[in-house]
Amino acid sequence: MGKADINSRKDIHSLVYTFYEKVKLDTTLGPIFIRAIQDWPTHIEHLTDFWQSQLLFNKRFRGNPVEAHIKIDKD
Repeated sequence: MGKADINSRKDIHSLVYTFYEKVKLDTTLGPIFIRAIQDWPTHIEHLTDFWQSQLLFNKRFRGNPVEAHIKIDKD
């Protein structure tokens, strides 16, 4: 199975969703992410916004990823 190019928000959403479904099943990473993320659908949409901004140059994302991760690291 070849890898497809990312051309749309739908492609990004699919990649982000699939990635985090695998992360949740991981015995090491899963518990960390499950504990940190309370609302998975909203989080997936937020990450899709971020990657859409980065990959498709659409300025939909609002937030500060560095600040968010610093906060999580303190918890």
